[in-house]
Amino acid sequence: MEYTDQELNLMKGLEDLPKKPCKVCLKVLPVSNVFFRPEKRQKDGFENKCKVCRGGIYLDGTTKKGSTSINIELNKFSVEEAYENFLISNTLPYQSFILDNHMYIFYYIIEKENVDTNTLNTIDRKWFQDRRLYSSLLRLYNGSIFKFIDAAYPNKFNAWDFITVGRKYWKVRENRIEAIRWLIDQLLDDGTLESIDDIPKVINYTSFNDKSISKLLGYYESMHEAIEEIYPNKFYIWQYSYYPEGFYDSKENRARCLKELVHDYLKLDVIDIPKVLSYEYFNLCHHDKYLMRFKYILDRYYDSLYDYVDEVFPNMFNKRDLPYKNGYSTLDNITVRSEPERAIHHYLMELDINYKYGDYVGRMKLNGVNVLPDWYIYKGDKIVLVEYYGMLDMNNVDFGYNDKYEKKEKLYKELCELDNTYEYMAVYKEDLENGFSGFKDKLITYNII
Repeated sequence: MEYTDQELNLMKGLEDLPKKPCKVCLKVLPVSNVFFRPEKRQKDGFENKCKVCRGGIYLDGTTKKGSTSINIELNKFSVEEAYENFLISNTLPYQSFILDNHMYIFYYIIEKENVDTNTLNTIDRKWFQDRRLYSSLLRLYNGSIFKFIDAAYPNKFNAWDFITVGRKYWKVRENRIEAIRWLIDQLLDDGTLESIDDIPKVINYTSFNDKSISKLLGYYESMHEAIEEIYPNKFYIWQYSYYPEGFYDSKENRARCLKELVHDYLKLDVIDIPKVLSYEYFNLCHHDKYLMRFKYILDRYYDSLYDYVDEVFPNMFNKRDLPYKNGYSTLDNITVRSEPERAIHHYLMELDINYKYGDYVGRMKLNGVNVLPDWYIYKGDKIVLVEYYGMLDMNNVDFGYNDKYEKKEKLYKELCELDNTYEYMAVYKEDLENGFSGFKDKLITYNII
């Protein structure tokens, strides 16, 4: 009979030990746990079959301090047969058989069950439990299915591709950074993102959700904060469409945005603000889509650009320095917000009505509440507060205008009920049609003409 090179190497240093033949292969081998499994019932304390004939592998007894290591080059069919026998009888060739051969067994299962390797990111812990590989998952990969699969098929998946990835994974900042960087690379590769500078215009919650990594956003206050992990101090929160709920309700946050725009983005001296900023500048924003957020801020929180600028840079300018729009001057040298307002203003002039444009009168306090209507119309001892809602229900308006309208309506009506010195008139776009017929009817109803 012939001994293998492995057997000859393993017998070196064991020459002084007693020897016995394996009852199957008949090879005479040293009586040692290198070649035989322990068996207390035998006189010499070892089984009569060598480990290979028992479907196992030899132990390398040459490691220092008497420790043993496993030679994992086991005959293919021996591993498969031993594994199948284990599933039936719950017996193993030796205690660490599954751990030592887990990857070989895994490949065997994939082939046996005809598993599509592209779906391996959908398997869960029960899959490993049912196939008796759970101890290998826990002990060798710390319970991480991703690490197990990545060892079997390197770089085939990302950790976040697995259904089992949850809060524990995303709590680690390095994992979040890796995923955000990967997302940006993906969007650049598929052409969704043309350049890094376009990140705030392109990347939103859907971008993360489509790639199954939206859960990581739960660890950031805003999209801006998440992107800051990769590109610190490159973008501003107002450049993103996705922002924390209620963020712009804060006066401090709105001030921060305007200061960033003036000082950092436009690099203006404060004194030069009127030379660049105007309502028209934010209203169209064809030159810079990032400025759309300021249109939202102005329409939702302020009656004029002046009010916003004065809140952030107090006492630097007067109302005439920051008109609503360049070019909407009236015949009496008043600057109004829009062309329809200018038409209304001129119509009131033609009727020789005693009125004033709201901005040039200023706010008035009704029962402790500051209000600023579009026009004040004076009739005897009463004052009619006139508001024009020209953009109400327009399809292309999405800056909280309708919400602002409802709040104004409620406020004016409540105030006028409390103080009968005032009356409230709402004017709509349709009131200006057919030669201001609707508006004229309202002026008659209010006994103004």
